[in-house]
Amino acid sequence: MGKQDKDTAVTPNGQMYYPEAIYRDDFALRQDGGRALFMHEMVHAWQYQMGYGVRRHGLTVTSRGPSAYEYSLTSNSRLRDFNMEQQGNVMSDYYMICILRKPSRAFNPGMNADLLHQVMTPFVANSFDKSHLPR
Repeated sequence: MGKQDKDTAVTPNGQMYYPEAIYRDDFALRQDGGRALFMHEMVHAWQYQMGYGVRRHGLTVTSRGPSAYEYSLTSNSRLRDFNMEQQGNVMSDYYMICILRKPSRAFNPGMNADLLHQVMTPFVANSFDKSHLPR
């Protein structure tokens, strides 16, 4: 899109925009943190497809800086409890920790796999349910 820094991908309209420095033709072939970022951006594509105002919310959420991406989980956490950037990290961490079993490549390598699984189970069962979107 031209306005993000050289290490920042954005997905404001359902399409991912990567700066050349971090773009890969196939993120599945890489063993670096590119997979985690790709999964994070895929969450924004899902949010957009579900009718969530990614561009609009992104302007306010990301103005909080790094704290916009930080999250913690409890046994009562639900995906909808998290803002759009936290959701990106929750789902990316779930993929890296619970699916690929590569926690060292996750945004939050020490995140509890059981809690990630608990938060993600309803989404995996029905990703078309708009109640998963941030409130």
